[in-house]
Amino acid sequence: MKKILLAFTAVLLIALSCIPFVACSEKDGGTEVVIDMMGREVAVTPGSYSKVVCIGAGALRMYSYIGDADKLAGVEDIDNETAEGRPVMFDNVARPYQIAWKETLDTLPSCGKGGPQAQAAEAEKILACNPDIIVSEYEDVDKANALSETVGVPVIVVKYGSAGVFDENVAKSLTLLGKVFGKDEKAATLNSFIASEKAAIEEKVKDVVVAEQKKVYICGLGNWGTTDELQTAQNYAPFNISNINNIVTDLSKDGIQGIEIEKFLDLADRKSTRLNSSHV
Repeated sequence: MKKILLAFTAVLLIALSCIPFVACSEKDGGTEVVIDMMGREVAVTPGSYSKVVCIGAGALRMYSYIGDADKLAGVEDIDNETAEGRPVMFDNVARPYQIAWKETLDTLPSCGKGGPQAQAAEAEKILACNPDIIVSEYEDVDKANALSETVGVPVIVVKYGSAGVFDENVAKSLTLLGKVFGKDEKAATLNSFIASEKAAIEEKVKDVVVAEQKKVYICGLGNWGTTDELQTAQNYAPFNISNINNIVTDLSKDGIQGIEIEKFLDLADRKSTRLNSSHV
């Protein structure tokens, strides 16, 4: 079981998803109409953008897998360690994209506060960055359209999903960004790699018989900045892929969420194995 956990853990750190998605339609010269993750038709000129702004929790992370740091025109305060009054809730949490791009991010102007508590785009700050395209993780059609009209540039909405890194929405978002930034091959290669790694794990565990009473509790999952022993999930994709029995099965919905302390104590009484996501 330890080898299985190590295998899926390695993929969890780098995996994003595994289902390709074609998001383009009409062409008019160098312009194409793409369908973003909110179903919006957005006219873009693939590969032409050199001043990018990413807004909303997770948008910059998503962009970092496809785009280039030197094309960023601004950054949210949460990812700029030199910004005054910035949110610090994730400073002790490993953010590979922020570590890799720190020298660039710390020199960029602010395009907003950022972080899970900031749930509205700051149009004035975005305008001051003078972007030619915006990548947004604010999943709201009306707000995306309004921001695009205000700033006068395309707004591309990306999306994660309840299955976390293995959610098909992530692969679709990567393919979308690959199209927009002229990096289709990079997006396809990444999605193909993730699919092959997922398949390799499933192949390794397909014949493993796990006793029904052997169950694991996942905790410490991030949700709107909250991370503690009560933050868990049922139908947890990494567990499903690795053939691990999740002790949490009776919540009202999938996705990361908090449970009551009473339920947590009841689960603990069942003497389950405890796996904290901070170690994953």
